[in-house]
Amino acid sequence: MKKLLCILLGILTIGCTPAKPAEEPTAAPVETTAAAEDFSSLYQEYTQAYGRQDQRTSWTAGVKCTYERTYNNDSNERFEMDGVLEIDGIPGNPEAHYTQSMNSDGVQFQLEGDYYGGVLYNTYNGVSYYEEHTVDQLFQVMLVPLHGIMMTEEQISAMHAESTAEGTEYVFELTDKAARALFLQQFDISGLSDYPDTKVSGGIIRQRFGNDGFLNEQTAEFHADVTVQDVDVSVDYSSSAGFVRINTTDVVITDEKKAAEAEYVSFLQIDTNAISEADITADTEGATPVETFQKRLISRLKYTEQDDGTYKAEFNEHETYTVDFTNKQFIYTNYSSRYVYNWSGDTGFFGTYCNYDFGTGARSESCQDSAVEMIQNVKLYLQMELYYCGLSLDELQTNRY
Repeated sequence: MKKLLCILLGILTIGCTPAKPAEEPTAAPVETTAAAEDFSSLYQEYTQAYGRQDQRTSWTAGVKCTYERTYNNDSNERFEMDGVLEIDGIPGNPEAHYTQSMNSDGVQFQLEGDYYGGVLYNTYNGVSYYEEHTVDQLFQVMLVPLHGIMMTEEQISAMHAESTAEGTEYVFELTDKAARALFLQQFDISGLSDYPDTKVSGGIIRQRFGNDGFLNEQTAEFHADVTVQDVDVSVDYSSSAGFVRINTTDVVITDEKKAAEAEYVSFLQIDTNAISEADITADTEGATPVETFQKRLISRLKYTEQDDGTYKAEFNEHETYTVDFTNKQFIYTNYSSRYVYNWSGDTGFFGTYCNYDFGTGARSESCQDSAVEMIQNVKLYLQMELYYCGLSLDELQTNRY
C-alpha cells in the first residue's frame, strides 16, 4: 500500500522506495538532569508500565502525521494525514475498518477500507480495489507506528515523567544516533534512508499510559537535514497515535458490505485516470481547532448546523449527538435521557442531580455507577468524533477562541 500511495499520489518527491534498515544506535551514556539512580528508578517504572501492551486484543486508534520540507530557496512543501483504525480479533484472524484523509499541498485524498481474511478492501478517491495484506502491512497503511515503541536506556538522552489523575506521561529526549535510527526505521515515509548523509536530530517521543496500564497515546517529533542533487532539504516531522476502546472495540462488517467488496478489482488493475484529485476545500483546516472541527463535523461526519449554532447528528430515531461550542459541551441523548460532557472543565452531567469530575473522580452523592459509566462513554464519543476529524481532545481544550 505504501508503494501504491507513492505511485498514485506523488506525495513526497524525495523518494518512495522501501526503507533500508537504518544504523542501530550504539550504546551511549545516558545524560539526565536527575541523578543516575533517579533515572534508573524512573526507567524501571516505565518498563513496568509498558508490560501490558501485548494484552491488547482490540483497539481504536486515531492518528495524525505532518511532514514538511523546506528547501534552500525558502520554498516548502507540506503533507498532512489523519485517520482512524478500528481493529479487533488480535491475535488470530483480525477484522478492521479504517478511514484516512490526506492533504498534499492542497490536493485532498480520501481513503476508506475494510480488512478481513488477510485482504484489505479499499475505496480511494472513488476507486475501489483490494490488496492482500498482513496485519503489519495494514498498520503501515496508517503511516504512523501503531505498535508502540519500547524505549531502551541507550536511546535516551534525558527523560522525565508527568502524572495526572488519568495516568502518567513519559517524555524521552533521544540521542542523535537513536533519533536517526528510529526516524528512518519507524516514522519516515519518503525514503530518506536511501541518503547515507541524512542527519536527524531533535528527536522527542512522548508516551502516555492510562491508569489501566495501557498505552493511550504516543507522539513523536523529529528534524532531519539531507542534500538531494545539490539541493539542501530540511524536514520537520510530527505524528501522534491515540488509543481508545482498548479491548472493547468491536468491528462489524456486514454480509452486504462483504458482497459488494467481493466485486472489487485487484490493485494491479486500477484505472489511475479514474482517481479524483479534487481540491476538497470543505475539508481543509480552519484557523483554529474549533473551526476545523466545525467544518469537518459537516464534511466528514454529516452533522448539520442548527439555528442556535449547535451542530447535531441523528444516529437513529431516539439517539442524537450535539456539539455546543458556545458552552463547550458534547451532548448525547437517548429517548429522554441526556448526558453532557463539558470539555472546558473536564466534567460531566446527567440530569440535574449527577455531576462527575474527570480530573479528581469526584461525583455527586446521587450519581449511580451506571450514570458515571455513561458520562465516561460520552467523553469517549467526543474523542472518537475528534479522531475522525483529525483532531484530539487536547487540541479542542487548548483552542484559543
